[in-house]
Amino acid sequence: MFARSSDVSLEMVELLKGSCAMLEGRGGGTSSLAQGGGARVDRLEPALDLAQAALARALGIQR
Repeated sequence: MFARSSDVSLEMVELLKGSCAMLEGRGGGTSSLAQGGGARVDRLEPALDLAQAALARALGIQR
């Protein structure tokens, strides 16, 4: 599940879909709240790393 506050203008659905694709799964929701999952839980850590990197890029944070 990915969520954001109202003062942040990122699309949580798009962030989630990238991670769910790595898990051979799917998800959905709104721009502020999205949830999903997939069958390949062995790929969970890399999927979350992907989401974290995408979030950092979107917010302009150096990692």
